[in-house]
Amino acid sequence: MVVRRIEGVRICGIASCVPASRRVISAELFADRLMAKRFSSVTGVKESRSAYVQGLVSSDLCHEAARTLMTRLGWSGDDVDTVIFVSQSRDYVLPMTACLLQERLGISQSCIAFDIPSGCSGFVQGLAAIASLLTGGQGKRGLLLVGEVNKADGCGLDSGTNLLFGDAGGVCAVERSQNASPMVFDFGTDGSGYKYLYTPAGGFRHPISCEDFDYVEGQDGIKRRPIDCIIDGPKIFEFAVDKVPVSVSRLLEGIGVSVDDVDSFIFHQANRLINETIRNKLKISSEKHPYSIDLFGNTSSASIPLTITTSLSRQLEMGVNKLVLCGFGVGLSWASAYVETDGICCPGLVEI
Repeated sequence: MVVRRIEGVRICGIASCVPASRRVISAELFADRLMAKRFSSVTGVKESRSAYVQGLVSSDLCHEAARTLMTRLGWSGDDVDTVIFVSQSRDYVLPMTACLLQERLGISQSCIAFDIPSGCSGFVQGLAAIASLLTGGQGKRGLLLVGEVNKADGCGLDSGTNLLFGDAGGVCAVERSQNASPMVFDFGTDGSGYKYLYTPAGGFRHPISCEDFDYVEGQDGIKRRPIDCIIDGPKIFEFAVDKVPVSVSRLLEGIGVSVDDVDSFIFHQANRLINETIRNKLKISSEKHPYSIDLFGNTSSASIPLTITTSLSRQLEMGVNKLVLCGFGVGLSWASAYVETDGICCPGLVEI
């Protein structure tokens, strides 16, 4: 069953920003060359971008992407009345980072601005949230900002996890439009699997203590701290290849669209093995399934706009495109969307 159909809202543009600092996967980062080669083969990551050495945070990357897109669109701060920031790496515990971005971007104080602390599914979830607000008459134009910085350099001994993730920010500009094609969404959540991808310490259930900075060797032989992210790779693989094909198939069946009818499938860049398994299950041709993980790593909620920016900008600026977007991961959660775009603004990748 398709969960939600939203009418009267269109995507105007998408932009992305990454740090200029590159982190290349090499044998020096692992025990030997064979391990480095195997890591890149399974994950697809050859290099990524790191905000750590430049002192950047996710809001910095989102700010630059949004500033670039607003300039290209000719939008001023007074034109925007809805701001949503999706990230697991907010600037502060309090206040919401969306409030800081409202001020930095010069957006009118007569706006609604709030955060969604989501990860891999966050772009699609955020798109549904901002489109729902606009179609409900709560505004005319909005910015969906998504970004993640992982502070991987020097922040843990699990090289596989650290090097899988990259830092990026993205923005999607949307507005009310009577002539817009409907956006259609399918969602799912399974909180029973939350420990397959989580950080034990740092929240109110487990506030940080001095002991949380001590390394403890796990059953897999990797030393981690309670403040480090833990990923159960086999469980995440099993979850993704089970839930995502069902969600995408249900979405397309609900609106009477076939895989062949879709111009591009833009999936969250989890890792190449997961994404290729999903692609093969759905019988999607490789030409319709772009990647960004090879050069940027897994960038969480920013991976969908980043993949669009680096692979589909010219295609989306030229005319009508039928797209399927799908995010999946932390939660555990998954979210799929069918959207049609018509000549949207897609500036080139911003680097800072």
